[in-house]
Amino acid sequence: MSYCLNPDCSHPKNLMHIDICQDCRSELFLRDCVERKAFKERYRIIKMMGRGRFGVTFLAQDESLPNHPHCVIKQLHPTTSELHIIEMAQVLFKREAETLKQIGNHPQVPQLLEYCEEAHPPYFVEQYINGLTLRQEIRQSGTLGEAEVKQFLIEFLPVLEFIHSQKLIHRDIKPSNIVRRQQDKQLVLIDFGAVKNCQDDPENSSEQTTWTDTSIGTQGFAPPEQIAMRPVFASDIYALGVTCIYLLTGKLPTHFPYEPTTCQMVWQPYVQISDQFTEVLNKMLEPSVRYRYQSAQEVLNAIDSLDAKSHLLLEAYKNGERNFAFRNISGLNLQEANLSGGLFYSAKLAKTNFQGADLSDAYFGQANLNQANLRNANLGGTSFSNADLSGADLQGADLRFAYLSKANLKGANLCEANLSNANIKGANLCGANLSNAIITEAQLALVKKNWTTVLPNGRCGLGS
Repeated sequence: MSYCLNPDCSHPKNLMHIDICQDCRSELFLRDCVERKAFKERYRIIKMMGRGRFGVTFLAQDESLPNHPHCVIKQLHPTTSELHIIEMAQVLFKREAETLKQIGNHPQVPQLLEYCEEAHPPYFVEQYINGLTLRQEIRQSGTLGEAEVKQFLIEFLPVLEFIHSQKLIHRDIKPSNIVRRQQDKQLVLIDFGAVKNCQDDPENSSEQTTWTDTSIGTQGFAPPEQIAMRPVFASDIYALGVTCIYLLTGKLPTHFPYEPTTCQMVWQPYVQISDQFTEVLNKMLEPSVRYRYQSAQEVLNAIDSLDAKSHLLLEAYKNGERNFAFRNISGLNLQEANLSGGLFYSAKLAKTNFQGADLSDAYFGQANLNQANLRNANLGGTSFSNADLSGADLQGADLRFAYLSKANLKGANLCEANLSNANIKGANLCGANLSNAIITEAQLALVKKNWTTVLPNGRCGLGS
């Protein structure tokens, strides 16, 4: 129930809740439940945060507490007169409130502050999480790399594991439902409006009887079994996998093509990540539940196994080993590692992450560094003689006095790289990007380039 704050407004005071008085356009207060003896003004509406099929969400202030803390008010308000949709909305609304009451003590889930089921229409109040959603972060700051997405999974999967341990399926995991809390940078899962409690009696479940023509979830994020109204815990794993693809590309799942025979999303051409991490994401995104990861812990185990090889290599280097010739260490995460002076002759290092690493004076002769990430790496005095660096990211790398004779740098990104005194005689720079790179005309005269090579002045072509 609500009433208008404007004393000069003649609008009736006993209203269904709306956010703005339709007569005088002033703000409204929600009131406490009618059965309370102390029936007083409490929540001031600041703005409407969203309106969906089943209800409306407001950002508000609790006027009854010191400092008037912010909170979120969710009010049941179906936008249809269809009886089965209204019944579904009522069940989901009550279930969301009960779920927050059950799990709201977890630090990465909003707390339920009040549930007023007897109000007309019903509403509940939950803790406001101040911060940006992951979708807002990507829009503001750009996409993430492989290491950052792995870190996201490591931080978020324990939350999902907790939700599943409570016999709950969220059913709406997506970037706009994950908030990075401003005060401590922790990830918080919000919006339990689609949650399913697996402890519900299936024989009495409204979802099996009255919702036969309505699936729950967000298009592109919900897997096939959820669309078919048979969600399982692994359904949230699929949605989390789609979320990872969004973090890597900034593209929603509806913008990707799909393989018609398998219903698999075709996302691989749009990212540059290791084959090992690609395998993890592919298993998260498996259309068939049977072949998908079954739990959050299984995904965590897979990520841990990816990092195990990296830890072993770094530990070996720390203990004095320098010879890594002929090794297959493709796709490892060696970001910011110190591997200076290491011997990587003929090693397989495709898609390995060396971003910010110290590889000075190392030897990569005839090594395969196809699509490796060497952004901002220290490569001073490093030898890449006859190495395959095609498609590698060398943006901002320090290549002073490096040896790149006959190296394959076709399609490599050398934007803002420092090639002072580097030996690049006979290197293949066809299609490479040398924008703002530090390199002399004499050096450029000794390399292979074509009309797609981007020269330091930003122009394409064979001339300067």
